[in-house]
Amino acid sequence: MMWKQVCLNKFHVKATNVRYFLSEAYKCSEAWENRLKSPILQKIRPDLFYYDLERQFNQQGKVCAVDFDIFVNRMNDNKMLNELSDMVHKMRLSTETSNTLASTSHAVIRHHLDFSDNDFENLVYILDDRLSYGVFLDSFTANLCLDKLIKLKDYRMAAKVSTFLMLQENFENPINRMLSLYACYKYLENAEPFDDLLKNQATDAELASQVSEAMRAIADARSTKKAKKRDKKEEIRVRINFLRNPYFDDHFDLRNSHHLVGKTFLAIGQYFDGAIGNSIKLMGYTYYEKYADGIQFIESLANKNQLYKDAVDIAKKQLAEIKDRDTDENYKKFLEAVDKLAESSTSLESESLENVIHKLAVQTVKENEAKEIEEQTKIYTLWEQIRQTKLQEELTRVDHHNRLKKIDELMQTMSEQEEKLWFFDNEEKIDLQLEKISGDHTEKKVYGREKKTAETSYIPPEVDAKRN
Repeated sequence: MMWKQVCLNKFHVKATNVRYFLSEAYKCSEAWENRLKSPILQKIRPDLFYYDLERQFNQQGKVCAVDFDIFVNRMNDNKMLNELSDMVHKMRLSTETSNTLASTSHAVIRHHLDFSDNDFENLVYILDDRLSYGVFLDSFTANLCLDKLIKLKDYRMAAKVSTFLMLQENFENPINRMLSLYACYKYLENAEPFDDLLKNQATDAELASQVSEAMRAIADARSTKKAKKRDKKEEIRVRINFLRNPYFDDHFDLRNSHHLVGKTFLAIGQYFDGAIGNSIKLMGYTYYEKYADGIQFIESLANKNQLYKDAVDIAKKQLAEIKDRDTDENYKKFLEAVDKLAESSTSLESESLENVIHKLAVQTVKENEAKEIEEQTKIYTLWEQIRQTKLQEELTRVDHHNRLKKIDELMQTMSEQEEKLWFFDNEEKIDLQLEKISGDHTEKKVYGREKKTAETSYIPPEVDAKRN
């Protein structure tokens, strides 16, 4: 009996660890799969529809946003993930990108989470290259991403996902805040750069560079060929490159991993008070390397003891690892201020900061999970209604366009028939129109011979009178 109890306890601990933060119910899997029961999606075969969309891209350079949304939501396996990424990129570069539905980005992220076999590098690459793909996290997909990466103990990639929320300035969702805070804090244990997470980006950049160089070479060859045909006296203007004034916006231009995580800490710290809020901000100023602001922050603390010892130790360790800052006065003053905080470590909060953050995350999930599940289920139903409405509007627009096209073709046919029927009555009018089109103002031929025009410039020779 005792052996049974021990086994049950072990099983219980294991199950708890597997869940970690979000429950299985949070995924709303049943509500998500119900989209496939829609009559619109049931009529679509993803493989055939993909080739149809590809043909439209090649011929017209764009596809309808609702058609693209139908294709993305109809996918239900991992067979076309590469084609999906390619199609998302093409859609982003087309004029229809501004009409992209919210359900499209959501579906792209969920497909990568469900079918990528725990290999999320491609998803992180797509999310990071916002200009080329235009896929953005919403609160729900951000929580799914963070929870899955935390379960896999991939804290570096989880911290990278948290920085996307910081760049979007979107920490209104309480679960987003806590999971991002936990991911970033765990990332500090081994704060390696994010660069190799985007290793495919370098390869794609090299390929893009090669393509652009080839296109440039072709353009140069064509321009050289045309230049040879020009008259030498003709003035030739050549576009030259010039340097623009450099500008660093300190937000989207951030590339340093520590700066990104530091700014994420500061964005999250605004939502907390007391020792936890102060500790988050201290780590933020340290990793963001905003030493002047960090000095003001420490000086503004009414109670210097309202800090966790772990946060002070992390700040001190990070400052000690920074090199080539001997001439930076702000760095020296900030280091001195942190050292003074460390000296009074006995009066600081001694509880583990990781445990505090973990408890807050579990509590936050418990308080908000059920409400968010209900809201997301309603959103799935709303998206299906929006898709139906947008599709009907597109069908109406296409039908209207086809009707106008048929009317134009009918008008053209009637005009041609009228011209044939009344040709002889309108012969002179037709001739005048032809002359205007061709620009030929010479007189008509008469009986197959061209009428000779009098030479106005002709001067008759002078004839002297003969003398008698």
